[in-house]
Amino acid sequence: MKYLAFVWSVICVCVTFPFLNEEERTLIYCDTRRWASFKGAAYNKKFFISMFAESEEFRSVIYYRVRNRFRFLPSLFLKGQVACHLCMRKAGGGLLLIHGFSTIVCSDSVGENCTFHQNVTVGWSHGHAPVIGNNCVFGCGSIAIGNIKIGNNVIIGAGAVVTKDIPDNSVVIGNPCKITPKKFTGDIMDYV
Repeated sequence: MKYLAFVWSVICVCVTFPFLNEEERTLIYCDTRRWASFKGAAYNKKFFISMFAESEEFRSVIYYRVRNRFRFLPSLFLKGQVACHLCMRKAGGGLLLIHGFSTIVCSDSVGENCTFHQNVTVGWSHGHAPVIGNNCVFGCGSIAIGNIKIGNNVIIGAGAVVTKDIPDNSVVIGNPCKITPKKFTGDIMDYV
């Protein structure tokens, strides 16, 4: 079965990639490089195809990138994460879902290199959705709702509920959320 998924992935990539525009290719490239870094693997075409064949979360990100234009062919056999819903108006490269089950991300925008763990909810309230900066990490079960801005380099801890603006370089924990300034050096994922 794993071999068939791999072969189907190769076919889908060969058929759909020539029709992607430059922006879509660049974002998928950035996403794949981030996943390779997270997995401790070298980025190459084989890595992309094996992740597409094996990871529902990775496929969910790729399907989000190509929207509904080319999703039909690959999703005949290779579904994305069933309970994962991505409906951002705009998302920067390097989007990472870790155990994306029951994750809903509906925001005006998401910056580059953002990470979402399982059971995360980012959503609308009274017609407004959060704006998320670069290098943000959402811990398991965290919630961000409404007309708020989450700055760059922010870690939102597991179970935190965010309903107000969060400044750059912060760690957020608890319900109601408590904001702690933190200066990060290097990759923010080293702190998670």
